[in-house]
Amino acid sequence: MANKIKLGNFSTILARAKLVLSNGKRVADPFKGATTLSVFKQAVADGRRLLPTRYQQRYVDVLEQVVLQAEQALINLHPRDGASRRVVLEQLQDIFSIAAAPIVQLKSSQHQRELKAFLVAISNIYGRFINDDQVQKGARFNILSPDLDPLGAFGHDESGPFTLPASPDMPVAIVSKPASEMNFLPFWAADGHEVGGHDIYGAVQGFESELASTLESNIRAAFKSGRIKTAAAKVNLPYRGLFTRYQTVSMEEFMVRVWRAWLPEASSDHAGLGNIGPMYLDALMLLLTAVRPNDTLSRAGTFDRKIFAGGGGFEVHPVDVVRVLLNAEAMKVLSFKDGAAYAQLLVDRLKDNQGGALPANISWTDRHGKVVFDVALADFQAVLPVVVETVMKSKLTALAGQAFSDIVNWEDSDEAIVVAVAAKLLAGDTKVAENVEPRHVVAASMLAIEQASTQPKFTSVSVSIHDAGITILKEMYDSRCLLCSITAPAVQGGPTPLVDMSRLFKHVKNRRS
Repeated sequence: MANKIKLGNFSTILARAKLVLSNGKRVADPFKGATTLSVFKQAVADGRRLLPTRYQQRYVDVLEQVVLQAEQALINLHPRDGASRRVVLEQLQDIFSIAAAPIVQLKSSQHQRELKAFLVAISNIYGRFINDDQVQKGARFNILSPDLDPLGAFGHDESGPFTLPASPDMPVAIVSKPASEMNFLPFWAADGHEVGGHDIYGAVQGFESELASTLESNIRAAFKSGRIKTAAAKVNLPYRGLFTRYQTVSMEEFMVRVWRAWLPEASSDHAGLGNIGPMYLDALMLLLTAVRPNDTLSRAGTFDRKIFAGGGGFEVHPVDVVRVLLNAEAMKVLSFKDGAAYAQLLVDRLKDNQGGALPANISWTDRHGKVVFDVALADFQAVLPVVVETVMKSKLTALAGQAFSDIVNWEDSDEAIVVAVAAKLLAGDTKVAENVEPRHVVAASMLAIEQASTQPKFTSVSVSIHDAGITILKEMYDSRCLLCSITAPAVQGGPTPLVDMSRLFKHVKNRRS
């Protein structure tokens, strides 16, 4: 089977992806520059009309409370205090631009079709985890509403996809995708990471801390046993001082520190693989390449010496080259037989991107772009199997004694469905079998793009693939009545939370990308 797996013409696909990104239209933000509360009150009224009963108490009521708090704050201000008035309205705008965007776009006929397709995709990924019997029996959720699917919207800026995790103030997660990615379905593979990773990990009490502790223990044990062998024994890390100073740490300590910083993003990538399969990494590489200078995946990260204390200073996203290699390593242990073959093809594509061979070193630069230290890539490669095994196979108390891969994985049956749906998309056929899930359609769109990239009229075919995929997803949304008005909703997770506008504002600002 492995010799039958092929990828297409990456340069052709990349050109198409970059064109879509550059031509992406921004969605309207009615809250920007608002000078009165009327637009915010209208959004609350629209939420009452558009959303089902189960979202009223723990979402629409939250938005209404925020408006009422802002209104009271404005009443208490002196009429001439224009600066303070602007601060209140700007905080309200920042909250509503993210949290109320799903309501605004559900109301808009211009974006409704794509938004409903997006909603059914993220609902599918969220439900795969939340509906697991063992998770429901044993996992403890630190949010009020594990029964509420995340809401989604297309973002007003181009900063990349991000998640506003559910919180005590806002008990429903908000997933935002840049509007520039709206018209290229393969880019939606990122939701395996955003929803399957960040939304889930933030919802399960103790998951992130337990996983981080387990990874540190496993890395240290692997160094001690000799399983991890690195060429270098030490790393000189720079830190802030009157002059440039360095702290020498062991390679073991360095790897513990850097993976501590990278773990939330790295583990969310593993969730992307479990939900979308090999096309997750394919689409991730495509998107990263499209936004990088010179179409080259990064081999350097930024190290901030100002926050060196406590092991900080590292960016939260792994350097691109290491990130691809980590995902390729993880692909080999998924529950489908062609994982290793796909991994090799995508690593070969990475080598092509890097000029024919992997770089010798991974570097870190300061905020001025000066290289402050580097580490051999081979030393990172020695650690990757331990990271993968920890994230995917560790039995965690937070997951009711299961490993993440016990709950979410990619099976041969998933791969067979994706191959069949990709053929449908290439033919413009929107009738799919009943066992097809929204996540399969997203994965199939990337596979179909790969297959179409070596054919004539690629541009028109890629448009057709996207349109057919959106049609399928929209029909799934309608058939499942995802946001229908429900008079007998699921059991409520609790009363309307006591919302604090300032705390919610900080939560919005600290969203995860």
